Amino acid sequence: MTDSAEDRKKEESDLAFKRLTYAVELFQNEVGRFWQRSLAFWGFVAAAFVAYGVFIDQHNLLALVIACFGLVCSVCWTLINRASRWHRDQMPRHGQMVDRTSAGSLRISGVVKIAPRAKAK
Repeated sequence: MTDSAEDRKKEESDLAFKRLTYAVELFQNEVGRFWQRSLAFWGFVAAAFVAYGVFIDQHNLLALVIACFGLVCSVCWTLINRASRWHRDQMPRHGQMVDRTSAGSLRISGVVKIAPRAKAK
């Protein structure tokens, strides 16, 4: 091999390693954001529950509005958790794809569709 070919191969290897490092950092960041979002929504739902308990005897309309707010927060929390789970499941696959590229055993260019895993019965 010539020096330029070796240099190119080293640059590709360094770039692949940086991609792998970036994928791992993204995964760790997503896990941290998951817990931050969960804490925020838990706080909204708990505050709505307490406010509902305070206002149920005094102001029925306000209690209804607070209950609706708590319901909306709960539904949003559920949807965000589902999306976060999907993202959390995709990140290791992306990391494996980048890892294969960095190892040099598999060159992947473009979008790769990975078959979904089988659901447990």
